[in-house]
Amino acid sequence: MGKVLKLKKHCINRRVLRSLKSIMEDEYTEVLQSFLDDSLSQYIQMYDAAEKEDFIQLRKVTAAFKEASASVGADCLTDYAEEIEDLCRSGHFQGIKEKIHEIDEVYQAIRKEFEKERNKIKKLAS
Repeated sequence: MGKVLKLKKHCINRRVLRSLKSIMEDEYTEVLQSFLDDSLSQYIQMYDAAEKEDFIQLRKVTAAFKEASASVGADCLTDYAEEIEDLCRSGHFQGIKEKIHEIDEVYQAIRKEFEKERNKIKKLAS
């Protein structure tokens, strides 16, 4: 996986995270971990589908990745996924693999932030 970059402020929607934390309460850290696990699996499926040039499967997996990202406020990932979906829908496949590599960089940075968030919550609970 790629280097970890510094996230732009708008990449994680803190309002969504606060709402999620309020709604999920004790399960909040589990939701973040579940997102990290599931989205990594989805990313790998996206990469594999792009390598195989299976753009129907890529669009399906990307839609699920987009929904999951939106549900935890990972707005940058949601935006990248939407771009890939649009490219698949339009039949313009050039540049898709590059977008997927860009997702990897952003995903790694978001993963780092979510792990910090999880650790902070765990410390407060101790």
